[in-house]
Parts: sequence; C-alpha cells; structure tokens
Amino acid sequence: NHKALSHKMRAFLLFAYSSIIGTITATSSLSRKTAFIYSRQCTGGGTRTRTLPVSFANADDESPTSTTFVRESRAGEDGFSLLRRPVTFDPEKDVSYAAPKLLDEEEEEDLRNSKNRLWFEERTSSSNEILGDFAIGNPDTPEQDPVDHNTLNVEDQNIDMHQRTLDTLDYPVIQRALADECETQFARNLITKSMDTQVQSRDIQDTDADVLTMPITASSVEGVHSRYGAVQEMQRLMGGQITGFWSTARRNALKHKISSSSRGISNKKKVQRLSLGTPPIDGYTLDIESIMSIIDEGKVLEGPEILDVSSMMELCLDVLDWSDALEEWNRDNVGGEESEFEFELQQEPFVQLPSLVKQIHMDEELIELLATAFDEEGKLSGTTFPSIGRLRSKIRTLKRGILSSIESILALPSMRNKLAVESGGSLMSEINGRIVIPVQQQYSSVGIVHDASRSGKTSYVEPSEVVQPTNELRSAESELRAEEAKVWRQLTESIVKHREEIERNVASLGQLDVVKARVKLGRRL
Repeated sequence: NHKALSHKMRAFLLFAYSSIIGTITATSSLSRKTAFIYSRQCTGGGTRTRTLPVSFANADDESPTSTTFVRESRAGEDGFSLLRRPVTFDPEKDVSYAAPKLLDEEEEEDLRNSKNRLWFEERTSSSNEILGDFAIGNPDTPEQDPVDHNTLNVEDQNIDMHQRTLDTLDYPVIQRALADECETQFARNLITKSMDTQVQSRDIQDTDADVLTMPITASSVEGVHSRYGAVQEMQRLMGGQITGFWSTARRNALKHKISSSSRGISNKKKVQRLSLGTPPIDGYTLDIESIMSIIDEGKVLEGPEILDVSSMMELCLDVLDWSDALEEWNRDNVGGEESEFEFELQQEPFVQLPSLVKQIHMDEELIELLATAFDEEGKLSGTTFPSIGRLRSKIRTLKRGILSSIESILALPSMRNKLAVESGGSLMSEINGRIVIPVQQQYSSVGIVHDASRSGKTSYVEPSEVVQPTNELRSAESELRAEEAKVWRQLTESIVKHREEIERNVASLGQLDVVKARVKLGRRL
C-alpha cells in the first residue's frame, strides 16, 4: 500500500511539475510582438470595446483579432460626446498600416518598449502622488495639514469658466444648427465668425447700434431684450397673426423713373400689394463678402457680381417698403383709444424689426446706375452707355456689309469655277475673326490665304473686297472691348465708393435672416 501510495504521489507531483513547466515554457516562447491591448473606443451609440491579449503572427501583418463587448449608452450630441465618435471603419475594406519608422526591426522594437516603459513609469508616479504614504503600504497615516478649500491650484486658476460654460451648454452645436436654418450666406458667415470669436466677445461692449458690428450673442441685458423682442415680433409675422399689406412702391418708382428717362414716356406699372408677413428676403444669398474679396484682390467686378450687388440694392427697397408697412400697422393698431374692457389684450407694436431696417440707406445715383447698367440680356446697356451702343451699331453694320459682299462674290459666274467644292460643306467659314472661302490652289490670288487643306489642293482665302471692311470691324471690336473695360472699372469704382453703405444695407438684411432662423430653430427644437 505504501508503495502504491508512493507511486500515486510521484505521478501527481510529476503531473503538477509538467503543468508548471509547460506554462512557463509557453509563456517564455511568446514572441516579443505579443501585445496586451486594452482600449476604450467610442463608437456609435457609445459602444465600449475591449480587446483581449493577442499575438501577431507576422510583423508585416499586424491584424489583431479581438473580442468585443457592446454596451449601449447615449449622451452628448446625437448620442456622442467629445470622446465618443461614430464608427469609421468599413468591414468591407482591407486595413492598412503605416510603414515602420526605423529600418532595423530590433531597434524599432526597443524604441516601442522604451515608450511603453516610460508610459508605465509616468502612470505609476502619478498614482504614488495621489496615494501618498498609502502607496508604499504604510498603515500609519501621517498627520496632514488642514486643506484650505478656498485656495485654488494652478490648474483651477487657469480654467476659462466662460468657455467651459459654453462648451457645457453645447453652445457651438446650437450655433451650427442656427447657421443651417439661415437662408442667406451673409447670415451663415456672421454666425461662423461669432463661433471663432465667442471667447473674446465677452470682453467687448455691446455694439447693437450698428448692424455691421452687432454680435450674435448679446453682451448686455439690453442686447438680450432686443434680440428676444425681435424673435417675438418675427414669430407673430410667421404665425400669420398680423393682417395687413405692403407694396413695392419704391421699386416701382425706380422702374418708372428709368423708363421715363430712357424712352421719354411714362410707363408706370401698377404697384404690387403683398400680404404683410416675413421680410421679403427669400431666395437671396446676400454673399457680399465674396464680391468684396474680389475688390480687395485688386480685380475688376464683372457682370454677375455687379448684377448681384444691383439685386441686393433693389431688395433693400422692398425691405424698406415692408418696414414702412409695419410702422403703418403700429399707427393703426397700437396707441389708439383705450378699450372699455380693461382685460382686453393690447396689440404690441413692432419695434426691434423696424430698428434693424432703419440703418438701410440708399444712394439714388448708385442704385439707378446699377439698375440701368445692363440690358435684358445681361449685357452692358447701350442706352445707359451711348459709346458702347454706338460701337455695337457700327460693328453690326460692318458685319452685315461683309456678309453681303461675300454672298455677292460667291454668286459671280467667274467665281464658280474657282471654288473648291469637292469636299462639300459650307462655302463660308471664319478664321481668327475673318471670313474665308475655299478656292482651288491655283486661284488663291483672289485674296489673302489664311489656311490650306492637307492635300494642298484647297486654299481658304479672304477675298480682297472684304479685307478693308474686316480691318475696320476688328478695329471697332477693339474699341468696344476697351470701352466696356472702362465701364466695368467705373461700375467697380462706384461700388467701392459706397462700399460701407452697401455692406451695412446687406448686414441689415442678414440680421433679419438671423432673427427668422432663430424662430425656425426654436420651433424645431
């Protein structure tokens, strides 16, 4: 029995020894590329991922396999926060990694290990600082000095509470949502600039007196009240609570004046009456900054840019008429005789919206110049600029004469046998602005040769009869080009001269769009 027990004990010890040795051997045989990765990744819905110890089979193909545990949690913007972001990887795409920094693999491995060691030491030292004497297992806690809770450490003293409050309230998120509700580019740019300067905005005084410098966020109690008042007034207009009309009187007066001065007759159109609602700025971008940036680069504005400025100025006329209708509504519905019923609600006047419009100032000469600068086809008007009209008329006359001469030459019996008609196609073509006809090579002396066919049998000739008229045509075209360039510069200089006025007018329209966007965002939230 003792022998049997001895054999069993020996077998048990041998088994235990083999297990221990096997474990040690397996552990020591792991490559230095064995890694333990524990990462907290933020994915959609607050997914937390834990990756267990993995071993890379190949140094060139470091593709870890992982076990993932998912827990749903929602917080912050759209269920995410500054740390948790949506999943960006695509399972259908192959993973790629950056090339190693060092050519020597062992040196690369040593560098990685040293970084890991430094990381561990930093974490250990910070833990010891927090635990103090407890970190070394001392059971006797030393007597500590009383803590002065009124004294802030250096980190706390450097905290920007204003910025921290804005971040906690997700104020940048609200600003981006407000920008999305804006219809005009000017209003969106205004909000974007306020996001870039929101920290410094608290240090400046409220500049609501000027729409050019009026910030999105008020810096005074009066500014807060004025902005809330504008939102309430816009809500009444958007909700259809106001009955009334406004008319396009100023725009019609301008068109009547232009028509009378250009044709010498009165062509007064009927004034259009529209329901009194939101300001008539729908469909306009009001991107005045991109236009002024062209001027800042020292360039000349072209047709599309000047037309945009002209349309903005005419829109200002409509907004002024709209504001006049609000003032008239105030006179008709506010401040009248007191009602015999004390409980009857009184209508509130429109104050804040008209105050934004009052800063619009229109220069009659500028708006008339821009309104008459172009014809119905969008070209510079020959009526407003007579020299351009005269040169265009001359060019049309010369072109008609040249075409008529070419047709007469082609109709001559003596020319029919000289034409090269084997290749087919039109008998008239244009080379560098000159009309040419195809003739056989031996008859090329009928004019000036401008081109020839590949075979050399056909010459494309400008007949001698039209050489001088064509020269006059090219000269007139050169004069027209120079005259139009002169007008473009004049129009650009006029806009530069009234730049501050134009920017302030557009700023008034943009502020109205911001108020409207606030109402729409409030409804959506």
